[in-house]
Formats: sequence, structure tokens, C-alpha cells
Amino acid sequence: MKAETNQGGSNMKKVLAVAFALVVALTCFGVYRDRAGYDRSAQGTEVLSEKTAESKVYSFSGSDEVLTVMNGTVILGEDEETFSGGTLQINSGEFFEGVTSYNTTFYILEDGIKKTVMSNSLVDQTGGKVKLNGDDLGKISGADIITEYKTDNTENLINNLYFEINTVGADGESKTHQLRMDVVEIN
Repeated sequence: MKAETNQGGSNMKKVLAVAFALVVALTCFGVYRDRAGYDRSAQGTEVLSEKTAESKVYSFSGSDEVLTVMNGTVILGEDEETFSGGTLQINSGEFFEGVTSYNTTFYILEDGIKKTVMSNSLVDQTGGKVKLNGDDLGKISGADIITEYKTDNTENLINNLYFEINTVGADGESKTHQLRMDVVEIN
């Protein structure tokens, strides 16, 4: 009888050890799904989930002698849409010298009308210069943030997405620069 009790206790220890190991493995290497539909592991890697696989995913960027917008994304899903502006790189410091505030806007040009998708502003209240190079251009998400209100046609998104930056210098001079985005469907 004593041997059976010890064997039962031994089995229980094995079950607890396996359960503990499973919890540790899931904690260290586990995967969770974020709101945008990506599966993210504890190591930070991303894998498209079923939700994103059903969506249309676009990448966009644009560049000229003054600036570059890179790594922008648009995800058009049935229930949620996400617009991420990517990052800004300055190619000509001359245009952005002495900037104390700026406003960035992504818009879709449809029938000659600018339909704002996302706009952000930054003002240095101390009058100092603001840093532009490498700035994250923002992200928004929600139901029908692009398709219902901005355009009914994804061709307009692909062919008519623009970036505009308005700057104000310490001397009060205002400058505006516009850049058409190259949009590519990636799935």
C-alpha cells in the first residue's frame, strides 16, 4: 500500500513538472495576437494571422531630393483598417533649417479634393528647433477610417496617396512640401 502512495505521488510530481515546464515555455516563447491582427512572439517577430491574411495589405513610400517617407503601411480589413505613416528621413537639410514647428498630413486626392487620412503636428513651445529626421509619422486604426470616408475605390488609394509637410521656421517663414506616395499591394 505504501508503494502505491509513493508511485501516485511520483506521478503527481511528474504532472506538475510537465505543467510547470509548459507554463515557462509559453511564457518565454508564447505567441499572442495584437489588435492589428499580427501574431507576436515574445522575441518580437511578427507573423500574419488569419485575420490579416483576409485583409488587403499595402506598403507605401516616396522620395525626392528634399525628403523620404519609408515603411508606411495600410491594412484594409473587414472590421478594422490601420494606417501607419512610417518614418521621415530628411534628404536636404536646407529646406528644414531652423524649423520650430511642423504639420504632417497624409491625404488621398480624389476628384481634385484632398481627403485627409491622418494629420499630426509638433510645436516647440520654447522656440527651439525641432528634430525631423527619423520621426515616426504616426498610426491610426478603426472601422472604415479610409474606405468609407476617404475613398470608395482602392485604386484611388494606390494612385493618389500624398504626404504633405508644412513647416514654420524661427523667423516665421512658412514652407510646404508635397510628395506622392508609391503604394504597392503586398498580399
